[in-house]
Amino acid sequence: MLIFPQGFRIDGRRLYLQKVGWVKIKDKVTKKQEWNDIRESAEQVWVKEEVDGFFAYIVYEREREVKEGNGRIVGIDVGIKNTITMSNGEVLSLDKKKIMALVGKAEMLQGAIDRKRAINKERGIKYSKRIEELEMRKDRVLKEIKNIKSDLYYKAVNYIFNSHEHVAVEDLNLSELKEAKKDNNTVRR
Repeated sequence: MLIFPQGFRIDGRRLYLQKVGWVKIKDKVTKKQEWNDIRESAEQVWVKEEVDGFFAYIVYEREREVKEGNGRIVGIDVGIKNTITMSNGEVLSLDKKKIMALVGKAEMLQGAIDRKRAINKERGIKYSKRIEELEMRKDRVLKEIKNIKSDLYYKAVNYIFNSHEHVAVEDLNLSELKEAKKDNNTVRR
């Protein structure tokens, strides 16, 4: 990741980075009213290369919105069966069927990559464009899984904090629980 704390400029839908030059910005936010505020208060630009291209994260300053308290309290339990369970009975969970389908697709692609590598090793071939393309497809599938998860978490956090004034989250240390279970098992013998 590259961080540009100085020497960057934003002009319309273009971003100037030192040693890189002018780069076009393709994003929906450039069409919104808040884009002018972002351009004026931008402090840093972080550039990150991901599977499907380069992404610029613009760090900017904005005024905090003070919301009126509604007095609602909620407790959150993070689990395996249901991703997020709230004390008021609401359940937020991932689309497990879609994720498992994508995991199966990634496993299938990895199997194809492994087979092609074994064949190439027998033939003495060191580079294969086909393997590179399969790896890019697998990386895109894995990124899609990551995006599904992060999308749920961002939406859940926004929903919970916008609709409740106080939030309590359990703090379990699983390694201590495992150690305690081991200690209990050794005492019984």
